[in-house]
Amino acid sequence: MESVPTPLGYLFELAKDYRIKKIILEGIEFFIKESAVLLLDQQIIIIGDLKETLPKAKSVEDLRIIDKNNYFNFQNALRRAIGEKEVEPYNPNENPKVKYFKAKARLRDRVKAKSKNALTLGATLASICCMGIGITPLNVGELS
Repeated sequence: MESVPTPLGYLFELAKDYRIKKIILEGIEFFIKESAVLLLDQQIIIIGDLKETLPKAKSVEDLRIIDKNNYFNFQNALRRAIGEKEVEPYNPNENPKVKYFKAKARLRDRVKAKSKNALTLGATLASICCMGIGITPLNVGELS
C-alpha cells in the first residue's frame, strides 16, 4: 500500500518540473523576503544565499533550513501572514469519533464562511438598479 505524500513531499514532487520549481522559489522568497534553495533529493529548503551562508556555516546546524520537522510550523506562519486560521497537526492515532466530529466542524466552518461572502438581497437589488436596464428602486417592487 502506498502512503499519502506529506505536503512537503508533494511540494518537492511538483518541484521536479523546473517551471514549477521556479514558482515555488518565488513564492517562498515573496513571503520570507530572502532567497531560498530547494534540495530535491534531501527534501530540504535552505534559506539564504548559498554563496554567503555556506562559507560561514561550520556544520549543518548552522544553516537555516525548512525540512519535514519544521515545515508544518512554516505553513502555519504563512497562514497567519495571510490572515487564515492556523491548523493543528494531523494525528494518525486519533479516535475515529473525534476525527468525524472535527471533519463535521470543518465542513460547518466552510459553509459559514461561504455564506458570509454572499451578497444580501438588498445589495443584489441595488446592483440591479445600477445596471441601467430600466429597473429603479421605484419600480423594483412591481417585478416578480
